Amino acid sequence: MTYKDMSDSAATSLGFERNAGDAPVANGRLLRRVWSERNWAVAVLFAGLLIGSWVMVIANEVNPIVGSTNWFRIVTSAILTGLLPVIALLVLHFAWRHRNASAALALAESRMRDMVEASSDWLWEMGPDLRFTSVSNRVPGLNKIEIARLIGKTWSEAVNIEFEGAAWSRHAEALAQHRPFRDFVYLDKTPSGELRWRKVSGRPFVDPRGHFQGYRGTGTDVTEQMQAEIKLRKALKDKQESEDKFRSLVADFPGAVYRCAPDWAVQFISDAIEGLCGHPASDFGLSRSRGLFGLIHADDRAMVEDVVMVAVAQRQPFAAEYRILHKDGSIRWVHNKGRAVFGDDGKAHHLDGAIFDITDRKQAEVALIRAKTAAESASRAKSAFLALMSHEFRTPLNAIIGFSDLVRSEVYGPIGSDLYREYLQDITMSGNHLLALINDILDLSKAEAGKISLSEAPTAIADVARESATMLRQQAGAASVALECNIAADLPPLMCDERLVKQILLNLLSNAIKFTPEGGRVVLDANLSGEGLRVVVRDTGIGIAVADLPKALADFGRVDGEFDVKRPGTGLGLPLAKHLAEAHGARFAIDSEVGVGTTVTIVFPRTRLLSRAA
Repeated sequence: MTYKDMSDSAATSLGFERNAGDAPVANGRLLRRVWSERNWAVAVLFAGLLIGSWVMVIANEVNPIVGSTNWFRIVTSAILTGLLPVIALLVLHFAWRHRNASAALALAESRMRDMVEASSDWLWEMGPDLRFTSVSNRVPGLNKIEIARLIGKTWSEAVNIEFEGAAWSRHAEALAQHRPFRDFVYLDKTPSGELRWRKVSGRPFVDPRGHFQGYRGTGTDVTEQMQAEIKLRKALKDKQESEDKFRSLVADFPGAVYRCAPDWAVQFISDAIEGLCGHPASDFGLSRSRGLFGLIHADDRAMVEDVVMVAVAQRQPFAAEYRILHKDGSIRWVHNKGRAVFGDDGKAHHLDGAIFDITDRKQAEVALIRAKTAAESASRAKSAFLALMSHEFRTPLNAIIGFSDLVRSEVYGPIGSDLYREYLQDITMSGNHLLALINDILDLSKAEAGKISLSEAPTAIADVARESATMLRQQAGAASVALECNIAADLPPLMCDERLVKQILLNLLSNAIKFTPEGGRVVLDANLSGEGLRVVVRDTGIGIAVADLPKALADFGRVDGEFDVKRPGTGLGLPLAKHLAEAHGARFAIDSEVGVGTTVTIVFPRTRLLSRAA
């Protein structure tokens, strides 16, 4: 209830005036009201005197006055005659004013009472001894009887002050010093055992002489508000504890774990981010200007944005490798892997993921690419050199072999000594062996360069297999190794380069014989399988350890061992056979066990098999 709610007459009667149509303002001692009413009374009195004088004049004209006594009586009568109606009017006026003021005051009190009753606030008053003299009937948690029991009690007697004793001590000190207080919040325990939070404000009031008379104030029940604040504080504390726990869990994680909004505004990021970009985790966040997107190298931003947008649109995880700018100005490579978190509205609310430093890996990849490029360049140079030297070697070798054959045939006359014939045979054999090696080197160089050219034609593979075995029977006999040839009947023609296929078989059979001890067996099988034409060379030789197989298949590779040191060779047999087989699209496989033997399987695809009519 404010003074603005009063009527003009009520405000005037109580000694208030209005400022520019706004709320009435008290004038303190009511001086202005008293002055205006006194002027009004003087005016009425003056009018009464005029009326009395007029009556006296008329009476004197009707009956002239003789003697001072008569004059005094006539004047007195005239004054009384004039004042009686004036007094009657004044009495009626003040009675009417009092009635209106009483009605306005009663209305104001009624409105104030209604508003106080409807409000959640409650009013209270204390006497000079700081004991309650009045408490309104709307204190939440207390009934009227319990409220009535508050009268005559102090705060410490009316309220359970065992909660927050320090705050009550400060409040008691303020009351003792008669200081006003505002929004003092305390926890109260009602007689029913219910805990309620209350907030009170009060101001001291004094009598006209300035003597302290007590306190007047208001109170509000803030239980719901305080409970909400307590829940909020607990939620914030739990959130902080959860975040701290999560930070502890990801502290040793090799990457920086993050959660951000779809616009890359960081909501959470682990401390590992400092190791990636040089900026601490505290520099990131919704209230910070630094974000994850700002770290990305300008040339990579569009790519990263496209990758994430496509993944979010497809509701799939995303992964991207890109560069970031370090605080020290250097560039780091990172791998960002994450996924979008969608809400009930179907929209992406967060991006969760982890960022890993892959700078070392990228540098290793660059070094590897450079080394690979250098190796490929060196290999090409080696192949070109071998091809050139093979060509240069082949010309004089052909002359040596040709002239030695010419001398052995005695075209231009007999040889004087049989010893010369033996020497010529040795020269021819050595030349042919060296020429075969040179041809192998040349073929290997072509295979490495991917320049093997096939002169394909329908070939009777059974005949090629038998011819190859026949050519090496003498070598097998010299080594006391049995050579068997198992060729399936009715094998279809094979579309291949006959010379290269024969070279494959000769290399494999020669290797098998070379590394098989006396009394061992070497078997050549050729038959059809579900995949195509299957050619197998197996022996009961010394075998190769599984760990040494890659070395045996490498160019010029020789497996170290006591047995192989006694055997000549360049290490070209297996790798060249593998290259030539793969040039035909065949599958090359080797299976070996030390002390048991080796099995080499070559499977030519069915597409190379021709019908008998072809």
